Amino acid sequence: MKDQPTIMKPWIGPRYESGVHAGIKVLIFGESAPRKNGDTRNEPTGVSEERLSEYVGHLEIGGNPGRFVFFSTLDQILISAIEGAASVATKDQRIEFWNSVAFTNLVPGLVDGKPSAEQWSNVAAEFVGQLRALRPNLVLVFSSEGNRHIPESVRQDGSTEGSRYIDITKSEGLLCPKEGNAYIFAHDDDHRALYGNINHPNNMRFQTDALSAEGWVPWVRQLIGWTKELKLKGHVTVGDRVF
Repeated sequence: MKDQPTIMKPWIGPRYESGVHAGIKVLIFGESAPRKNGDTRNEPTGVSEERLSEYVGHLEIGGNPGRFVFFSTLDQILISAIEGAASVATKDQRIEFWNSVAFTNLVPGLVDGKPSAEQWSNVAAEFVGQLRALRPNLVLVFSSEGNRHIPESVRQDGSTEGSRYIDITKSEGLLCPKEGNAYIFAHDDDHRALYGNINHPNNMRFQTDALSAEGWVPWVRQLIGWTKELKLKGHVTVGDRVF
């Protein structure tokens, strides 16, 4: 993989370094930013931050979260998983959540329709650049297609030493709802970050179905539990295996 500097400016909440539950720093990736009508920019490096800022500003004036389907579905899943709440997240909960995490997109720049092959080819370098810069404890990718373009390493030399998939089938029988995986990324120093993928929120609805928004909550809750262990102990235990 040819390493390149990231070109996207992420949203970084003012309390990102303090983290969410148990001080966990969370970096969230969407798939891509669709071009809106009238946007003729070729290299909109700040589009991820702009779109998230627009959503938070909308919440702050009392706007309906449902107007932003992607963000409101995403934050509901994560707030439910982090706080163990079954009720609909409040405006204040959503704002506080986004003020405590970082967000960007895997595909650099704007997308017309679906990402092109060339745009997908830039995902690995973008992902690595963001992880090195933000050093999260937990990385969540909300894109099943994007998950297939994630590199195996974020180390400078490309080594995968210390990075490996977790066998999710051995954790109390909990399965990711659809062909998911968890992965530990080891940096060049002692920092390690847990990775997990989730379906794109635009393909979800809130119903008790394995592929619905509610169906992903147990998986995210498991990822948070593993991240807490990784942060505290430097490893994750799944059954009789240590990662």
